[in-house]
Amino acid sequence: MSGTQTAFEQEFSNSQTDRSPDMLETKLWGNPCPFTFRINYLALLYNTPLYSWVQDTYGLKRPEYVVLYSLALADG
Repeated sequence: MSGTQTAFEQEFSNSQTDRSPDMLETKLWGNPCPFTFRINYLALLYNTPLYSWVQDTYGLKRPEYVVLYSLALADG
């Protein structure tokens, strides 16, 4: 599969030489870690509304919620 992915990325980058790609296109296809960025991008679509809900419901801002959540996951 990695050979297919690499060939696709090379074809895509070669076909885009006549115009500059927009930022999202670059991040999705011109990124050295494309799979990781795509997973993070999808997670952000879920996390942003979640953090808004936590702030509206409990009055916690994102950094406060992240610290409390991290402490809850820690042993001890």
